[in-house]
Amino acid sequence: MTRYEYRTHYEPLPYQQETIGRLMFKQSRENFGAPEAAAFALRSQQQVLATFGEEGWELVSTEPVWKTVGLAGNHQTDQPGNGNTIVDGYLFFFKKQLP
Repeated sequence: MTRYEYRTHYEPLPYQQETIGRLMFKQSRENFGAPEAAAFALRSQQQVLATFGEEGWELVSTEPVWKTVGLAGNHQTDQPGNGNTIVDGYLFFFKKQLP
């Protein structure tokens, strides 16, 4: 019987949030901050994933981690208003066969 060891890794997705009126815009990694910062973040993630591969871990699944933003109340009541959900990062699931 084949046995496996499992591991997870969370990788946050940096973004810059801008709100204009009632609309919220999310900037992607490519245009987040200075180009040097975006390139460093991408290289860092690639190094993390490459390290997992070198250690024998196999990527079996990924899941987005959602975050709710913009739940401010409206001007007429104290009730929460409509919020938006955005992807805050990704959860990576790895497995490795046990000896």
